[in-house]
Parts: sequence; structure tokens; C-alpha cells
Amino acid sequence: MAIKYHPDKNLNNQEAEEKFKKISEAYQVLSDPVLRKRYNEFGEENGIRPDGGFEIVDPEEFFKQSFGGDRFVDIIGELSMGKDMKEAMEIYGDVDPKSLTPEQKLEKEEQRKNFEKIKIANREARVQQLSAKLINKLSLYTELNDIPEEARHAAFSNIIQIEAEDLKQESHGVELLNTIGHTYFTKGNQYLGKGVAFGLGGMFHTMKEKSYILSETVGTIRSVLDAIWKGSKLEVESVLRDVCDRVLTDPTAPKETLKSRAVGLKIIGSIYQKVKTDVTPEDIPIPIHPSSP
Repeated sequence: MAIKYHPDKNLNNQEAEEKFKKISEAYQVLSDPVLRKRYNEFGEENGIRPDGGFEIVDPEEFFKQSFGGDRFVDIIGELSMGKDMKEAMEIYGDVDPKSLTPEQKLEKEEQRKNFEKIKIANREARVQQLSAKLINKLSLYTELNDIPEEARHAAFSNIIQIEAEDLKQESHGVELLNTIGHTYFTKGNQYLGKGVAFGLGGMFHTMKEKSYILSETVGTIRSVLDAIWKGSKLEVESVLRDVCDRVLTDPTAPKETLKSRAVGLKIIGSIYQKVKTDVTPEDIPIPIHPSSP
């Protein structure tokens, strides 16, 4: 709705501008636990306006800040969903295809093809950049060859644990870390399993991965926000699978280094998957004595 009623798409349309403001306000109330609680208790007109008033929300910024913000960019890149939706609306808008002339249809199709080319190029650049960043992070493990394996594992684990505890504070931080961790761990396992029983280990993990992708794709959608998160999650997993494949098939790296990278991925994945939301005192139920009324 924010994209549909964005002022840039509805010049001189006062009604659309007002709707966009209301959409922005609704998003800010829903995304803030304190404001949402006030709204549920007192309604729209009593106490839900934040200090300094509401801000105008950009649809691209919505996706960027709702899922990890800037802190996750080096790991997952910038989510393309918001930008893709915005550009798709700019091409098609609310136009009925039946009302277009043959020339207009041809023009729209050309715009769509150019949009797809740019989208593919942007994804390739994203995968390339993230691969380089992941190789750099894994080098903290792969290049510590002068210390015993146990000490190397412990040192790298400590670094990743500190990073994870910091990142989980971001918006959807825990969910993102769990998602990233699952992909890393699965890909590391898949690579290391290739040498087991003539590659049957790797085949098993590949089949398991495909089964997981299918289950995630057809899972139940309970709300609009759930759908947005699920779409973002699928995008992150898809990109990171390509990133891991590139990191683990790097033709410039020796086999021993690739194996170490796979082990490093499993270490990161294992830690990320175990990250949980902090429990606050308010979350802990007060025990009731059996004799209490």
C-alpha cells in the first residue's frame, strides 16, 4: 500500500498523500510494541503519537530496516524485495493491460525485460560482494594454521559468538541469524559429506536441503507481516546458498582451504542457529503457591 499511494506516483493527488501518511502511521504503531499496546488499550486518538510525531516511511527503507537494518548488509546484502516491488509498480502501476495499445504493450514488455536484466546483474554483484566478505570472515579460521585445531576452533567460535550476541539486537536479528546459520551449516555439511561413501553423504545433504526449501516455500502464511518475513527469508536463503557455493568452489583456493572454509561455515552456522531472544524479567511467569487464592 505504501508503494501504491507513494506521493512520487500520485502527483497532485491530495487523497493519495493523506492515505500514504495514514499507512506510514499505521506501520509505525504496529512495529512499536509500546505504541501498539497504547493503541489496543486507548484507541487511535489517545496516546499513540510518538514524541516528535510520525515520520514518512519509504517502502524501500521499510524492507531494509525491518530485517536487520545496516548491520546485516555485509552478511545478506540489501534485500531486493522492496526495490523490486517499487520498480514493478512503476512499470505496471494500476494500468489495466486490456486498455493498452499494441505499442504501449510492447513498451511495457521492453521495460519488463530491462528490469529483469538489471535484477539479474544486481543479484550477481550482490553474490560476488558477499562471497568476498564471507571468505574474509572465514580467513580468521582458515589462516590460523600455526595453532592446534582445538584452540583454533575455540578462538574462532568466541569471535562469532560475540558477533552474534551483538547482531541479535537488530530488528528480526534472532530470526535472521537462525536463517543464516541454517544455510551455512547445511552448505558446510553438504561440502564435507561429498567425500563420504563415494559422495553419498553430500547427496543426502543435497536432498535434505531441497526438502527444506520445498517445505519453506509452501508453508502456511498467517498474516501480511508473516508473508513479508517469509518472502524476505526465502530471498536471504536463496542468495546465501549461491554465496556458499561460490565460496566452497573457489578455483583459486587449494582443496585444504576449501575444506577449512566448510568447517568454518559449520562453526558459524552452529552458533547462529542457537541464538535466542533475551528473556526479560517481564517474560518470566510469577510462580503461584498452591495455597494461593
